[in-house]
Amino acid sequence: MKRIALLVLGVAAFSSGAYAQGNQATIDRALVAAPNRAKEGAGVVSWNSSGNRVVLKESTNGMVCYDRSDNPGTRPFAVQCTDQGNLDRVEQTLKAYADGGDRQSGQKLLDAMEENGTRIAPVFGSLWHTVNADDAAGAGAPHITIAVPGATADSLGIPAGNSSTLMWIMDPGTTTAHLMLPGR
Repeated sequence: MKRIALLVLGVAAFSSGAYAQGNQATIDRALVAAPNRAKEGAGVVSWNSSGNRVVLKESTNGMVCYDRSDNPGTRPFAVQCTDQGNLDRVEQTLKAYADGGDRQSGQKLLDAMEENGTRIAPVFGSLWHTVNADDAAGAGAPHITIAVPGATADSLGIPAGNSSTLMWIMDPGTTTAHLMLPGR
């Protein structure tokens, strides 16, 4: 009986160690998108197969990061960080993709939500730090956008349309409106 108990305890300890190592790898991967000054306090979340949020690391600074590599239409290495107040919007997007079955059908569901006023708006002024690459080794500096739901070029006094030298607004007048910063 003692041998069985020791075996069960040993398997449990090994399993939890492997689980912790898996979580640490997921945490490290998601934090690639976090700015250095916020990395230590940034939280990390994932979603289980039922679509429920799982907190892998609590946020102490309001930023939360996650791996989105399994989202339809993303590159193999795709991670993102944003304000934790944007998680309901992220989850609405994930549900639309799951319900749609692919990115295009999911986007149609999101467009319908935008039209009928049920699309959740992000926190105004919140940053989205996004890294997309073929692998971790190819991950460069994050692409940063600033959420300005409902804003237009006129309301902000900035240009609409792509610019290589000026900040500009994309998707003006929608919950998806955001400021684009010229990339490198």
